[in-house]
Amino acid sequence: MMKYHDNQLITDAKADKQQLIDLLHLLQPGWEEGLVAIRYLPKILVAHDAHTIHHAGSGSASSPIVPEIKGLYVAGDWVGQEGRLADAAMLSAKLAAQEVISHE
Repeated sequence: MMKYHDNQLITDAKADKQQLIDLLHLLQPGWEEGLVAIRYLPKILVAHDAHTIHHAGSGSASSPIVPEIKGLYVAGDWVGQEGRLADAAMLSAKLAAQEVISHE
């Protein structure tokens, strides 16, 4: 889960984390049963990339597969050739998950 804020906005990091957890309980009851780790980064810098001619119209990573490292996959709004922002992130996550499942 993620939540973006304007970098000038002062927020309560604990309240933001609780809001995300509450939403996750609503959307996916019992999610804690499959939890391996949580990394909460309330002040992480977001860097955007655009689908441009320099990337042949796709994100900077054309696929979730990282060919140089067996078993490593990436997902994000900068991955893949379809979608923008959230839909690109979700589609690349789905493709990465399918790759993991197909190689188990």
